[in-house]
Amino acid sequence: MIELPPVEELPATFKYPDEFLWVLKNGVNGLTPWLILESESILPRYVSLKKRYPSRNLFPFACRQDCDELACWDLNDNNRIKIIDDYSRANPNDDVIYNNFLDWFRQAVEDMKDFCIKDIQE
Repeated sequence: MIELPPVEELPATFKYPDEFLWVLKNGVNGLTPWLILESESILPRYVSLKKRYPSRNLFPFACRQDCDELACWDLNDNNRIKIIDDYSRANPNDDVIYNNFLDWFRQAVEDMKDFCIKDIQE
């Protein structure tokens, strides 16, 4: 199972959604091109996001392996999920938004399907 940061290292108002924990507990962590972030990379990315985008409060949980997209919970927006282009798209109006983890997860499975088909055809 993926190792997550200890509760005391998480932002004060944040709690991992039960659906996210269930997915990890059941071993679903390979969603190529998406990669669920582990403890050693979550907190440094969180700190980096806060420095680069101080008006935002984004807590990352997954990144795409084929681009700079990050999936983050927006702690200022009821923990809705925002997909940001980490280094080139700082404007919140450019975010792709999902209301909850399961909505994002459905799309991640579709992305995996598309990635797999593309990879097989090459």
